[in-house]
Amino acid sequence: MIKHTGRNRLNHSGVPLGGIGTGKIDFCPNGKFTNVTTNNNAVAHICVDKATSEYVVTPQGIPGAFLACFVEGYGARILKTHSFEGYGTLKRKEIRYQGLFPRALVRYPEMAGVSVELEAFSSLQLDDDGSNHYKDSSLPAAVFLFRLKNNLTARRQISVAMSWRNLTGLGGYPRGCTINDLRGNYVSFEVDDDWQGLWFGSKRRKVDPRFEGNYALTAGGGEMTYMAGWSPGVGNESDFWTVFSRDGRLNGFCGKGQLGAICASVWLEPGETQEIPIVLAWYFPNLIGDTDERPYYGTAYSNWFKDSKEVACYLLDNYPRLLEGIWAWQNALLNSSLPRWLAIKCITDIFPIVANSFYTKDFRFSILEAHPSMSGCLGTIDQRAASNSIYTMCFPELCKSELSLFANQQITEDNPYRFGKHWNFKTGKKDLDFDNKGAIRHEVGWDHLEGGDFGRKENAQTQWPDLATVFVLQCYEYIIWSGDRDFLDFVYPKVKLALEYESRLDQNGDGVADLWGPGTCTFDNPIDYPMYGASPFIASLHLAALEAARQMALLKGDQQYVSLCEAQAAKIRETMEMTLWSDQLQHFYLWYDNLYENWKTGPRPHESCAESNFIAQVAGQWFAHLFNFGYLFDPTKLRKALKAIKEQNHLPVQYCPANVVLPDGRITSSWPYYAEVYYAINSMYEDEIDAGFDCFRRIYEAMHKLDKSPWDAPLGWDYHLYPGNLPKNLPTKSRLRDLLHCTDKANRYATWGRWYMSNPASWFILPALSGFSINLLQGEIVIAPNLPKAIGRGKKAKQLPIFMPQFWGSVSYEERENRVRIGFELTRFIGKVPLMFKRFITKIPRGVQPEELIARVFVNEKELIYQKIEPDFETRNVRIEVPFTFEQKGDRIECVLRWRS
Repeated sequence: MIKHTGRNRLNHSGVPLGGIGTGKIDFCPNGKFTNVTTNNNAVAHICVDKATSEYVVTPQGIPGAFLACFVEGYGARILKTHSFEGYGTLKRKEIRYQGLFPRALVRYPEMAGVSVELEAFSSLQLDDDGSNHYKDSSLPAAVFLFRLKNNLTARRQISVAMSWRNLTGLGGYPRGCTINDLRGNYVSFEVDDDWQGLWFGSKRRKVDPRFEGNYALTAGGGEMTYMAGWSPGVGNESDFWTVFSRDGRLNGFCGKGQLGAICASVWLEPGETQEIPIVLAWYFPNLIGDTDERPYYGTAYSNWFKDSKEVACYLLDNYPRLLEGIWAWQNALLNSSLPRWLAIKCITDIFPIVANSFYTKDFRFSILEAHPSMSGCLGTIDQRAASNSIYTMCFPELCKSELSLFANQQITEDNPYRFGKHWNFKTGKKDLDFDNKGAIRHEVGWDHLEGGDFGRKENAQTQWPDLATVFVLQCYEYIIWSGDRDFLDFVYPKVKLALEYESRLDQNGDGVADLWGPGTCTFDNPIDYPMYGASPFIASLHLAALEAARQMALLKGDQQYVSLCEAQAAKIRETMEMTLWSDQLQHFYLWYDNLYENWKTGPRPHESCAESNFIAQVAGQWFAHLFNFGYLFDPTKLRKALKAIKEQNHLPVQYCPANVVLPDGRITSSWPYYAEVYYAINSMYEDEIDAGFDCFRRIYEAMHKLDKSPWDAPLGWDYHLYPGNLPKNLPTKSRLRDLLHCTDKANRYATWGRWYMSNPASWFILPALSGFSINLLQGEIVIAPNLPKAIGRGKKAKQLPIFMPQFWGSVSYEERENRVRIGFELTRFIGKVPLMFKRFITKIPRGVQPEELIARVFVNEKELIYQKIEPDFETRNVRIEVPFTFEQKGDRIECVLRWRS
């Protein structure tokens, strides 16, 4: 829980250093290390010198964990703002820090003519084909790469050092107390054939094997000196600062303390530069599930390494190659036509892949919804709908693994939770015997993978009607982007079963699964979302899921199911347009219940409808645009709804748009990741491109410029939904009192759900800007850019990056009078087999009504098509049947459209 005072949260977090499924260490802008989860302890962070269930913020972070530098003729500095008493530290303004996950770029003040820069990083390779289970992105280690330059005319000695604390034995479980077992811990300096460095281990078994492991610390250059088991106490030879500040070396002291430091010293000639890598690695292989059975999972990295020394050696040998791999995908964003702030936002927003990941020895993968606040909740299929981008785009095997967990845990015939009580729209009470067959669980487990807790909250979460639909849509996304026909065969019967269950949740025959009050879908806050009956949010998702299922049925040759999907969609579309739409409001109702009178004598009485303006009311259309489905319902109503959201939920709110605007104009808090996809990106596919782009910019400014802690960004922004987060007995004139009454239309304060899984939602802006869609099973590619004024649509070609499971690409767009040139080039080929296409689709530019349209298509500069085209004016689609193949970097397709109006 965050007790916010209105100030920014700078140094509450930093760039998380670690790998997929390894835990992480936050390296903060003030130089401290904190929020350590390396010990399989995501729910019990180590922020000081012990594990705690409460989040702790201190200026020093982990005591005695720091970087340091010594320059001959200058002296020594601890490269952080706070350390032990008597240590020479830096002022905050002397540390110039930029976090570009998984890198932190730091420039320190020049020391006696010597420049000192640092690139701290962990490995994340987005072009890995997965053949080795993403080994290079799953390394439990971090590199601190110092770049030193002697700008003087005299030779200088320069030393860099790192100190670390032995944290072995610290951790905790969601259902148990924290564990702080330091018995037997020691630090030693070890040398063998291929290793020289510090070892942080334990001579005793720990209370729980989950927290048994070791750390290793070494350097890759210069003369190495060390102190093992040192303790602070300025003036003593057992104290790091006393020894290091004297001559930039360590004295080989060996003691019983929990701290160990390594030092690398070099002598630089005038003008000479040198890099010195320091590597910190860890190894805690005993990942154990939090159930009574205590299932043993192990960690993925234990398949490749036997201890932290092996990890450190691997990283020392390979860090130049791995760093180049990070630069490659980050430069694809930074050097494109994206504004720099958007590229930085996309880079930062994928931190959950390290900070939240759960990756087992048998390569099962899932993501924590948030920590430590969500008590180990894994997967969360509803939040995953917005956040799956980076996994599906760049780590498809991980995406497939997590979707398979949900698919295999679907409620089936022999499941003990198949039957349960449900809310009855005829009585207004929870007295309906309900068959849950086909239901998709909300999560895959709570710090375990053995199945979501179906009984949690009286079966409420698994019965949420948005879960089945977003499961179907995410399966379809993975299938068409990866071309995985085997997964289609596996999941298709489960998709049908899930949608059958969805239909049973409709109690009044209007085709839309009904909501039954507070906490009945992903928008589960009981204060602002006590939704009943039919909701456009649920209806639009169901329409999108039915179209995805229809497309799967076509691929499977199941014509009977194609017809069934079309019939169900027609009924839902009618309800969406005739019942849920309000001409007076010019947007869809939040919800509408035509059986509301049956509830008057029950525990949940309510009115017939809610006129509040809901930011996710047309959520399903975003999926339809992403997959090039066309319009799910009347596009005129869609555009009016998006305009109403812009005018009420977005523009009047200074930063993160409001989830709900009440009829009297009051706003609620924001969940910005849902706003990004369900509103902002949705708008960019329509005529509100600039508004959608502005929404992204405001969210960026709230996180990066105001909050200043974007590496643990939470779900909830601003207080009025979360009074428990406010200090008790607020003074009468407190600035925060206004928020309780929704009078501050800012939504700029981070409130609940730190390290939230949904941050990567921003990556869906990449296909939106490019108008990019792909279906590898149907051999179809769509490129129709949607460019805001901030990027421009002028004569100079714009370059937009695309990341897909089997390739990276760059979309180019150039617009002139009566002509556009659209290109797509493979910048990196990751797949194992050529990509074969049958069809290229683009769109007529907005506002153009051509009397004649000519298309020319070139593949690798060879003209294949020159023909007159009859476009679809409703969707603006220009469909061109043209076979071509992509199989190597540099392959390119280009389409030139010319028209006469």
